[in-house]
Amino acid sequence: MLSGDNGILQKATTAKTETEKSQEQEVVTLAYNSALAKKVSNGDSTAVTDGDLNTELTNQGAKAKGNNPITVTFDVSKRQYTIDNGIVNFAGIKSDSDVEEDTPQEITASTPAGTVVITPNNWTTLQGKAISDGNGTAIPLPTGFFYVGGDYNTGLVISDKENDTMDASGISMGNQFVWIPVPNQETLIRTEFDSNGSPMSVLSSDYSEPFNYTIGEKTYTGYSTEESEYNSMRTQVLKYKGFYIGRYESGLNQTTIDTWEDPEEIVCKKGVRPYGWAIMPKVEFDNNGVYESSMNIKGIPVQLSQKMYSHLSSITSTLSYGCQWDAMCRYIADSNREPESSQDVNLTGSTNSDVSKHIYDLAGNCTEWTMEVGIVELDDGEEIYERDLCRVCRGGSNIGYGGGISSRCPSTGMDVYNYDGDVGFRVSLYIN
Repeated sequence: MLSGDNGILQKATTAKTETEKSQEQEVVTLAYNSALAKKVSNGDSTAVTDGDLNTELTNQGAKAKGNNPITVTFDVSKRQYTIDNGIVNFAGIKSDSDVEEDTPQEITASTPAGTVVITPNNWTTLQGKAISDGNGTAIPLPTGFFYVGGDYNTGLVISDKENDTMDASGISMGNQFVWIPVPNQETLIRTEFDSNGSPMSVLSSDYSEPFNYTIGEKTYTGYSTEESEYNSMRTQVLKYKGFYIGRYESGLNQTTIDTWEDPEEIVCKKGVRPYGWAIMPKVEFDNNGVYESSMNIKGIPVQLSQKMYSHLSSITSTLSYGCQWDAMCRYIADSNREPESSQDVNLTGSTNSDVSKHIYDLAGNCTEWTMEVGIVELDDGEEIYERDLCRVCRGGSNIGYGGGISSRCPSTGMDVYNYDGDVGFRVSLYIN
């Protein structure tokens, strides 16, 4: 009887195992087919990579590694599956000796950048892990991102695609960002910069962030959550002593410059078309007072930036703030650099001379919207006939707007799409 019971149990266990294997194999197959379909729809004829597959395997409890073949390992069962030319096969169970785990180290000044280190005690809510910046400081690597290369001195780069590279380009690469250190609250103070790129005095009251202006007896503010979003950003940036900024201008996931379709999503990649002029609201005054105000709505750059990583709880994505741009200018230390002469908007990252700390297109290509607001006065040579409160653009452009990297330009009149426009924007990330 006992022997018979054992036989029945064994058959049940075997059946359960085979069912689980079939389910896991189906997960891998669906993930592969989804990744392949996205490549085909984007006109990408390259093979599916482990990075592509990991994007599809998010929240599936599995991880892909390697190429030709790709091996997928499930976290709990340790079962492995290989993908070779689109065919998924069971490849056994990963032994305990093969399990790779990042063992946090004590950080020192000589700890290589990207090394997993012991998490600082006050990072109790960090979703991710701490890594070394190569300069003796721990920085956060949020869940969903991977260290790519660089360090504090050259610019530390992360990507949302595993096994991404520093020289990756085109639509198949991941979105890449560079860490901007903010060691103290003084680093987040908005300021003017001199001709050498050094910070000077605090900005005049002509500029506001978050948006809050009082003119006469009336106070003007931005959209309903603008102030609370700013306060959250500032709190988290100071807590983790930094934030990530887009390595490239925000763009469309296409490598042609002459075609355009309004995107529902943006990317931060090299070699893609930058996002052109987009609607940004403003407040307009004439000599009789306000005659138009639309600052209570989010502009398209704000909406797309916030949407980019709204599916992740580890970070918040946002249109870059003026104070973040100034923190970046302090860090790169060459914010006086101006754009080269050109009359064309190029694919992102096209100009190798326009790069600081691995961040491209700060001095040229597109001047870039920020969350800061400034006042613009329009006159006819004799008197001011209009005053506008507008979002501020930073950096230079190929066509001639703006100046050096640290320059400020409250921009008015940009309320329609221009497919050849050179007014773009850049996404920043802060840790939740």
